[in-house]
Amino acid sequence: MTEQHSIGSPFGATSTTADVLRGIDLTGKLVVMTGGHSGIGLEATRALVDAGAHVVVPARRPDTAREALDGIPNVEVDAMDLTDLASVEAFAQRFRATGRDIHAVINKYASSRHDGPASAGRRKAILEEQRRALVERMAELRDCLELLDVKIGDYERIERTVLSA
Repeated sequence: MTEQHSIGSPFGATSTTADVLRGIDLTGKLVVMTGGHSGIGLEATRALVDAGAHVVVPARRPDTAREALDGIPNVEVDAMDLTDLASVEAFAQRFRATGRDIHAVINKYASSRHDGPASAGRRKAILEEQRRALVERMAELRDCLELLDVKIGDYERIERTVLSA
């Protein structure tokens, strides 16, 4: 396992999304955020909107996402299932047809397959399963970004880091 080390961030375990975005003006910026309708993703969506961003939340269950996001301005929901590449491609095509630019993509992926206390071996298996799923999602994201003509200079470095973990 790779030893963790400080990255010199002024933020820590108690920092909130509002803390991180304080003083940042995202007016006119468009953010695509998977998982932006539940848990920490919902809080991040609220903070992004409070900072001025327009947030697009692709979701496997769009009706559920719309219900969770009801009352939050500058948010739109579209259908996309990250486990189905055809669904990702369809979302990308619909989005490209709007002619809008994407300023940030945030992928909030979480697995809820943990069934209570687990042995060290089970936890290791869960983490490995989540790592494999993340690698698959990164490959799907890469395909989606290529469809959207989004260029990310650090993508290869990020991919190598995840694969070597």
